[in-house]
Amino acid sequence: SAAKGFQFVESALVRALRRGDWVLLDNLSAAPPDVIERILSLAESPQKLHLFESPRNEKLISGKGINPEFRLFATVNSTRHKQTQLSAAFLNRVINVWLPALDHDAVNVFQ
Repeated sequence: SAAKGFQFVESALVRALRRGDWVLLDNLSAAPPDVIERILSLAESPQKLHLFESPRNEKLISGKGINPEFRLFATVNSTRHKQTQLSAAFLNRVINVWLPALDHDAVNVFQ
């Protein structure tokens, strides 16, 4: 019989890192600050992520565990209340694209 207990299972993000998928983190500012801090290293060059929870305590680096085709995208809605303020360290490592809010008439065009 199989042993009972906890087993480490890689997340969808880690699987995407390995495969070279593109990942969209929608409304990143709704995430807890410790989560945002943890993925900050994916916005650096070279990208890296330390899997402290892994039984092997693995450190993934671009080209060694992180597929060079991996891309990370995130959206932020700065107008919502109770959102995490993204740190200057994070904002300095990403490309920021600001889009104005759609007005009511513009939304009707798409319907």
